[in-house]
Amino acid sequence: MFLNVAPTVIDTGDIMKVTVDIQSVDPLGAALKVRFPVGLLYVPESSILEAGGMKFEIAPQKNVSDSDNVYLIFYITNLSFGGNPAGQLSFKLLGDDEVSEGEVGVDTDLDDPRVENAEEFDVEDPDFTAQDSVSVRVNN
Repeated sequence: MFLNVAPTVIDTGDIMKVTVDIQSVDPLGAALKVRFPVGLLYVPESSILEAGGMKFEIAPQKNVSDSDNVYLIFYITNLSFGGNPAGQLSFKLLGDDEVSEGEVGVDTDLDDPRVENAEEFDVEDPDFTAQDSVSVRVNN
């Protein structure tokens, strides 16, 4: 998995684009978790999955935060990519408040078919270990 953020330094009111290259989706599906600092906001309806030359609109199933971080959770399957096992997810983040030293990170876990997706992620215990991360900053 590879994460790209551009630009990595913005002013409040500006937008950065996050791109996650996904190499292989397990046939059971995956929980793709993206973490970024409070001070950045997810731009609704900006998420696109690309695979096999096709683009698919997608929305995070969860957009939750604790006091320091926001978590976007996408549950994806091979069908999400039009039957392809790999592809790319991209979305936009808006600089809403100053972030002096922040990080955008991504973590992927297997989607547990025995647990409803709405109940699978707990912001109090996010079980997050970044597989890739990028330092970001938002200036006032």
